[in-house]
Amino acid sequence: MNKTLEELAVVHYGKDYKANPKGDEFPIYGTGGIMGYTSLKLNSGPAILSGRKGSINNPLFIEGDFWNVDTIFCVKPREGIVPKWLYYNFINTDLTKLNEATGVPSVSASNLYRLTFKYFDYSQQKK
Repeated sequence: MNKTLEELAVVHYGKDYKANPKGDEFPIYGTGGIMGYTSLKLNSGPAILSGRKGSINNPLFIEGDFWNVDTIFCVKPREGIVPKWLYYNFINTDLTKLNEATGVPSVSASNLYRLTFKYFDYSQQKK
């Protein structure tokens, strides 16, 4: 059986970080990885970060607290979904097929939600 990402997770938008106070507690993630650090957290892991603008085919798995900027989505698995299983699905999917732009690659949350993955029950996901 297949399930859509919308059935498996919730997608959260990132936010601009430029007004954040400097700090060294929480990493700030963009599509290229860590961009700096702040004393504010926006989200907590486990989560998958998936590009919204720019590099859209380089998902990241995050376990701790973090801030994600507005060019990258935070995908939080729903209850009963193993976060690493969902991440492995992301890295084995060609996300460039979701590109909606002619210039800088771009993906909308609604398009991301339409991704489908072969679904397994919780015990199979853990394997």
